[in-house]
Amino acid sequence: MKKLNLIAPLLLLSLPLGLLNAADIKENLTATLKLALHSKFSILKIEDAKAKGLKIVTIKGDNGLQTSVLTNEDGSVVIAPDPEGIVTGNKPFIGMIQASITENNNANKALVDKNALALFKTYKNDVITLKANKSSSKTIHMIVDTTCPHCKQEIDNLNSYLDKGNVEILVAGLLGVEAMNRASGFYEELPKAKTQEQKIALLKKVFEHDYNPNVKDNNTALKISDSVEKSGVHSIPYIID
Repeated sequence: MKKLNLIAPLLLLSLPLGLLNAADIKENLTATLKLALHSKFSILKIEDAKAKGLKIVTIKGDNGLQTSVLTNEDGSVVIAPDPEGIVTGNKPFIGMIQASITENNNANKALVDKNALALFKTYKNDVITLKANKSSSKTIHMIVDTTCPHCKQEIDNLNSYLDKGNVEILVAGLLGVEAMNRASGFYEELPKAKTQEQKIALLKKVFEHDYNPNVKDNNTALKISDSVEKSGVHSIPYIID
């Protein structure tokens, strides 16, 4: 009798899971994801994770960027997977997670590159365009912030990029008030830089540690910086080589 009492509840608990179809799982999963995601999203696919009771779900946010999560059989629990934080001998399972992350990264990179390149057309009058040291059909695109040390390294190394092709640079103020002020100063001074030498000199100037312009108008820097953030560029320097 004790065995029957233990088994019966398990059968009752497993019965609803067995009756769930793909539409039910997706509906449950959508409700669960809404607890954490406060913007629109879509579920692109739900795959068996090759681990008992788990599925891999690929979702797309309203910005078009993709990510993957793990869910249980009925979609009531969602976990953000981290391959380094998962301990298992199930290599196919880890392989599924890694493949999903790689697929998302590739899709996201292609989308952000497309969005970023569009900014260079939208703000073409605010882009610094530099000709390659030797005639070239190649163009390298950079989005930089004048308070970013890694961006400064790239600007200091500008000549090596010009050895490879033409360079287009868009300056944004992404890292706080000082960054926005310096970007605004850059855009106020940009119309005076006519020659390639003057443009490079201006870039070097605005990346100096003590550059602190007295800005009259920050509208251009604000618009560009906002557009960069909305494009999905979340790390700088952002270079499309």
